Amino acid sequence: MITKKLNSLQAGRGIAALMVVLYHANIKYGFGGNHFFGHMFSLGFAGVDFFFVLSGFIIAYTSYHFIGHKEKTISFIRKRFLRVYPIYWVYLMVVLAVCFLQYHDMHIFDNIWKTITLFPGHPHIIKTSWTLKFEIFFYALFAILIFSPWSLVIITLIAIISIINAVLQNTGTYGLFQNKQLNDLFSPFNIEFLFGILAFLIYPKINKSMIIILLICLLITMILEILFLTGLNFEDMAYGKRIIPFGLPAFAAVLTFAAVDHLNLLKTPRIFVMLGDASYTLYLIHLNLFIFISDTIFIPLKLSANWIMNLSIPVVIFTIWLSFMLYRYLEKPLLKKLGKAWPER
Repeated sequence: MITKKLNSLQAGRGIAALMVVLYHANIKYGFGGNHFFGHMFSLGFAGVDFFFVLSGFIIAYTSYHFIGHKEKTISFIRKRFLRVYPIYWVYLMVVLAVCFLQYHDMHIFDNIWKTITLFPGHPHIIKTSWTLKFEIFFYALFAILIFSPWSLVIITLIAIISIINAVLQNTGTYGLFQNKQLNDLFSPFNIEFLFGILAFLIYPKINKSMIIILLICLLITMILEILFLTGLNFEDMAYGKRIIPFGLPAFAAVLTFAAVDHLNLLKTPRIFVMLGDASYTLYLIHLNLFIFISDTIFIPLKLSANWIMNLSIPVVIFTIWLSFMLYRYLEKPLLKKLGKAWPER
């Protein structure tokens, strides 16, 4: 099965990464200020929910036909490993070196094996790496499904427990389990990955009229969220409470982008496709870079909050440009070289 590149979805990935960047810039620097756009940026963390739904879609889109063909399991694991780990390790080494040289912080090496492997509960040396453990767990489940369709029984059980966990978190309970690792294992984020698979199963049936309805619903949802959910403290938000306000709109967005690609309704601007290509690098580097710039420039110079807010604009632009350069001259060549060194069999 040959899959074409879905440019609208790739652009959506880039926009979601940009949302997360602007969210962190707003927190760190006051990017956007206190007016409407500042409030809009405060909801940028919802880009993560889009990533999870999109991951479910892309894995199904590229590998659904592998299910039941156990000989394809290693090929699937190889692709996922190369996509996540090598460039993460490169950036991790840079961040470790900076932390050690600048802060003389030996604690960064605590549980370093967890950080390297992205094991649940790993120290977040790369600040945004907390989401990767959920991605990897989903990849592992799909690899098991490829190896044996009978594992669908186990996956269904995990999905049911994840739904129960989400319901409990929405009613005020922390979660189904006292242990954080177990709560992460049966995370409500698992539901968002399933949303992505559902979007894959539905998108060929979507027509132009349905796309217009989906877009109207998305627009209304975004306006309501900006009006009523601004100032939401993401750090204190239980994962289960994100499923309805952010997971469902992410499902609708992925479904819309996929249907647009399927029907060839739109020629996606190249700049957005490029942003999508560089989105993983942008996602990994931006928050550590913001912290580094703040600690080495803004704080020593004792700049006022207003100055920092104004300077945040060129900082964000520089971060995006840097992600383009790193993707083009580091991430892409690295993946190509590793792909040749570890070819598919």
